[in-house]
Amino acid sequence: MRQVVRGLFVSAGIGCAVLGVGYFAQQPWALATWPWTDGRLSNIFVASMLAALALPLAWIGCSAQFRAAAGGFAHLAVILGGSASVFFGAGIAQAPARWPAYGAGALAAALACAALVHWSLRQPVADTRLLPRSARAWFVAYIAVLVPAGGALLSGVPGIMPWPLKAETSALYGWIFLAAVCSFAYPLWRPRVENAVVGLLGFLAYDLALIPPFVAHFERVRPEFTTTLVSYTTVLVMTALVSVWYLFVSPHTRLQSADGHLAGR
Repeated sequence: MRQVVRGLFVSAGIGCAVLGVGYFAQQPWALATWPWTDGRLSNIFVASMLAALALPLAWIGCSAQFRAAAGGFAHLAVILGGSASVFFGAGIAQAPARWPAYGAGALAAALACAALVHWSLRQPVADTRLLPRSARAWFVAYIAVLVPAGGALLSGVPGIMPWPLKAETSALYGWIFLAAVCSFAYPLWRPRVENAVVGLLGFLAYDLALIPPFVAHFERVRPEFTTTLVSYTTVLVMTALVSVWYLFVSPHTRLQSADGHLAGR
């Protein structure tokens, strides 16, 4: 059974990666899964979120550290539950035949993720190393940025992203930012290294997917979004370096394989 669960995690990660590549490449078959038409950068942002799902899912499957998935599943539950509220609220007025169907699917998936949080917390601890205080400080800083940014996006405040957003897209992004708090609040609550891996891997994949398009966007960014683009790109580079340090360099937090050995040894 353990091998089956590992295979499911890896398969889910591969599925997210394939869909993410489709969004990044602006492929019609991938874009057809989004409930409305969005612009190129919005599609790339979705690709980055799928990458942020794919890498942790694959890692959990490969390492069998199932308890580490609790924060990630809570993250997903908030995204999907918030998305359902957006779909139901917008669908009543604008597209009742389509968006409520997305809302029902998102709500069902949110409940499934909530159940998976409970399942994850019942799994044995695989990595007993304590999370260093420096990592906890970074996570507090992440939360301090994510909460106001997510709230602003949810409220429709313009200029949070370095391109114009539709109202419904801004609301969805707001839930994405607020949900990311779960991946960093959970390891603050239970400060073991294994509980921080999902957030660090997810942030790293997200950063690597967005940095090249954002750098390229400097050539065409509208003047009113230049400051936001500079700030956002700076944050992406910084958080990528933080993730690389804690995941692959620091001997106190480096990734462990399924047999408990440090990655790279």
